[in-house]
Amino acid sequence: METPDSERASSKTGTVGAAPEFRWHILLLAGITLYAILMAARFYQVINDPTVFLLSDDEKAKWIRRGRPFEMRAHYQLDPQDKKKFEPIQVAFRYQFDLPKTVLQGQLNLQAFRQCQIWLDADPRTSAAFFTSERDLGEWKQEYNIRLPDLTLGRHEIWIVALNRGAYPAIKVSSEQLGIHTNSDWETTVNGREWTRAVLASDTKADLGPLFDDYPSVAKSFRLLWPWLAGVFGLTFLCFYRPFQPPEQPNRWTLSPPMFRWGLFGFWLIMAINNIGRVPWTIGFDVNEHINYVKFVAQRGKLPLATDGWQMFQSPLIYALAAPFYALFAENLGPEGIVKLLRFLPLLCGLVQIEICFRAGRVVFAERRDLQVVVTTVGGLMPMNIYMSQAFCNEPLAACFSSLVLLFCFSLIIDPDRPRGFRYFGLMGFVWGSALLSKVTPILLAPLILTAVFIAGRQSNHWVRSGIARASTLFATSFLVAGWYYIRNWLLLGKPFVGGWDPAIGIPWWQDPSYRTWNQIGSFGNALQQPVYSGLQSFWDGFYSSMWTDGFTSGLIGPPTSIPWNVTWMAVGSWLALIPLVCIFAGFLTAWRHNVEASRNCLVFSAAAVILYLTAVLDLYMHVPVYSQVKASYTLGILPCYAILAGAGAEPLLRIRWLRAAFFAALSSWAVAAYAAYFCLTRQ
Repeated sequence: METPDSERASSKTGTVGAAPEFRWHILLLAGITLYAILMAARFYQVINDPTVFLLSDDEKAKWIRRGRPFEMRAHYQLDPQDKKKFEPIQVAFRYQFDLPKTVLQGQLNLQAFRQCQIWLDADPRTSAAFFTSERDLGEWKQEYNIRLPDLTLGRHEIWIVALNRGAYPAIKVSSEQLGIHTNSDWETTVNGREWTRAVLASDTKADLGPLFDDYPSVAKSFRLLWPWLAGVFGLTFLCFYRPFQPPEQPNRWTLSPPMFRWGLFGFWLIMAINNIGRVPWTIGFDVNEHINYVKFVAQRGKLPLATDGWQMFQSPLIYALAAPFYALFAENLGPEGIVKLLRFLPLLCGLVQIEICFRAGRVVFAERRDLQVVVTTVGGLMPMNIYMSQAFCNEPLAACFSSLVLLFCFSLIIDPDRPRGFRYFGLMGFVWGSALLSKVTPILLAPLILTAVFIAGRQSNHWVRSGIARASTLFATSFLVAGWYYIRNWLLLGKPFVGGWDPAIGIPWWQDPSYRTWNQIGSFGNALQQPVYSGLQSFWDGFYSSMWTDGFTSGLIGPPTSIPWNVTWMAVGSWLALIPLVCIFAGFLTAWRHNVEASRNCLVFSAAAVILYLTAVLDLYMHVPVYSQVKASYTLGILPCYAILAGAGAEPLLRIRWLRAAFFAALSSWAVAAYAAYFCLTRQ
């Protein structure tokens, strides 16, 4: 049985013109065009779909809501009269305005999230509303153009009572004739007695409570740790600042990537042994529910349905692997002990990710040992790989299999001429099927896999027929491994994929902020000031903080003393992460100009994978308007792609002696901070 062979693949990396040039730019242009079309269609759907709670401001009127402290826990309140509906939330808005003259036949433009009634110069407690919106909550995106009664000069007052279910009420109002529009000058109340200023729906900072101030800022953390960082930087700079050796002469490069990989293995094992007993057993996103899944399988000997519990919608592989250990040791170890025991599975997955990134670097940059070190460092020590491996969940296993599939793809792209039988593609399909049996996210790999398979067959005279045959073998194998589970869901639940937010699971819930705004999607910067919980404020802050720090504290909610990580080192990592991040961005640019076709194709492939996954996370963020929905760990399965792009982006910095030394010194500072942040020093 054939497997990805980095040594054999490496012989092809530097060969230019060994085979007819693949028209990669045509495929790239076709892919960009298709992506643009799909994104335009999706954007149109998001704008008009009432199930997407997107509040769009305009030049005059802004969406406003009642100010309240941000609530990070899920809301489960159900209507006592109808258990299938959430308890309604009602907020009254009022605004007083002066008219300098009589206004005849004025018009009020109104949008409400989602129902509302209007009173003009009348008390809602003693009179009927002169306007009531549609009762259908699904029609909230329509704008009402309301004809107003004649109004004389002087002071007037408008009341709007908004009602919503499963989300906070909000309104957007404007009238040119009356000269009014919704802003923070409006007042709100929930009881008719206590009035407070309204806040803009786009202003997420307005509700942050004192909990967020307890965590150290990045600037303060740097002031505390700069001597240590300066020491690491200086020592590493001296080690690398030596007479220049051309990177084309790998035999003279003294830093051996294989030995460096073994060193990372050692540090990872030291951390794992230290942390497995020190990190509190409660850490991890919904860890109790993941353990309940294992308990269900161990005690009942069958797989649950999505309707059987909070996390029972997850794909079953890691829970089936953990069930025998639960059955054997749960009674003796107790709840805390069994959770800590089961951590060996995600910790092992994190360790394997180091090996996969190392091998990916050897495949793509076979003759550049320095770039292999960069790839192994960035991939192995990326914080989301470290902290996600410390808690029991299915993400690390799915990511591990996904990364292995990508390693297969890199091998296909780099060495397309190597003979490969159907066993190779069957093995690749088995790995992909295992990923799909761990989590549904790896379905995103489908177009990437097809691209790699067809690129590998481009030298054949019958490359289309050959590609179809190979792809059919791969997809059929993956279907045999994982298809039965999704067919089971389809037959029993009516759909193959069921998410935790899906009403089909029978557990209605919602969470702040309960809607989306363009400010949440377009802003960034809080993650560079105070990364913990910065995801409450925008998509990019949440993505950055959960990729380069544990921005959501692994599901724990509390002050720094309740978190097992070294929060000062973690905060410092938010700034130091700009070093590998800039390299990743530079890797996108390098992909278009790389002078070796095979490596260039891998860089374009990696860039496409990052864009595809990032788009999927953003789409999910739009459709599920809860603060915890933006997690970079959803992209953990493309960790080798991040690392490959970082290696390519770093390459220009390694051509000059002092710049090479400065880069490795800076990268070492980031690596030390990433490791120190999650090395638990106290038992909790």
